[in-house]
Amino acid sequence: MKKIIAGFFLFVLFGLLLISFGCLSGGEGNDNLPASLKEQPIEADTMRNWSIISFVPNHAIVDGKEIYYYLPNKEKVIYYYHGTQGSAEGLIGGIDWLHFMKTAVERGYGIVVIESEDRESGKYNVTQDPKTNVDIVYIKKIDDLLKKNGLITDATKHYGLGMSRGASFVTYVGAVFNYKAVAPYNAPGLAGLFAKEEYKTPTFFNMSENDTRVPNEEYLPNYNILKNKGVPTVLMENYEQVVTKDLFMRVPGVTLEESAQVFDAFVANGYITSEGVFTDKLKGREYNPDYTDEDYQRLRVEELKELQPVLDSLSPQLAAKAKDLINPFKVALAYHEFHSGFVNETIDFFDAQN
Repeated sequence: MKKIIAGFFLFVLFGLLLISFGCLSGGEGNDNLPASLKEQPIEADTMRNWSIISFVPNHAIVDGKEIYYYLPNKEKVIYYYHGTQGSAEGLIGGIDWLHFMKTAVERGYGIVVIESEDRESGKYNVTQDPKTNVDIVYIKKIDDLLKKNGLITDATKHYGLGMSRGASFVTYVGAVFNYKAVAPYNAPGLAGLFAKEEYKTPTFFNMSENDTRVPNEEYLPNYNILKNKGVPTVLMENYEQVVTKDLFMRVPGVTLEESAQVFDAFVANGYITSEGVFTDKLKGREYNPDYTDEDYQRLRVEELKELQPVLDSLSPQLAAKAKDLINPFKVALAYHEFHSGFVNETIDFFDAQN
């Protein structure tokens, strides 16, 4: 009899656990973040560069869009915003993004990655009306859900970092939600926003020397506007670097010997000299004000085709990491790429705005 009662009790308990998991697992339009995912590591194929970081971000789908979050404390959090044709998954899988996040987490910051409403273009809405801007409305919803689930509070300090289109967007988001500070990378912020009297968000600008998508001269006017208003601001520039034989070890799983093989492949195909200095073979393109987002996406595809001989000369194991290997190469070239070279300077700036 005792065995029957015990068996029945376990059956009921198991059923309750299944029901609980079903309620918490969440999905499109769910009003609660799926708390059960807090204990579930993200699949390896989603987190391509998992070994870079030492924490497990949580994953949820709310209203059909992905978010990633890691909130070890309720003190402060950085919201991350992707560029055109970007996504939350693409951002959380990027090598330099993960390097940045790892440092931010180690310095006490939480993480929230939110993707744009428009999943076709991957662009955030930059219309300056917080009541009708769908991305602003969605961010407010996610923030409210995080509070409802006890992951942050009204006292949690918010910061923002964006890349390209996300950089323009983050300056607006920061103004709407009173972020303590924002860091626009590879875009000078939303046009006309800084001149408004009410814009007082501390801003850390970051441009790249050989950015052919956003001209460097567009940053200084916005920087000067904020400086003249007495708003804390910094302007940093990622300069072209000499490529070293260990550069590609930034990609998880790549050894020094393999990194040197990639280096030699770029040399053999004329993109860098044997000393690691860039030639004009890839960096020769100039900024074209008439180019649309579609033109730039086409150029990215063309560049990948140009670099194909380099990739074809690598071992199958290295060629499988093609996208990851090209990323540090373009960061060293100071192209229109997110980079983590100024992560500590950015975090220092954020810390100073408490």
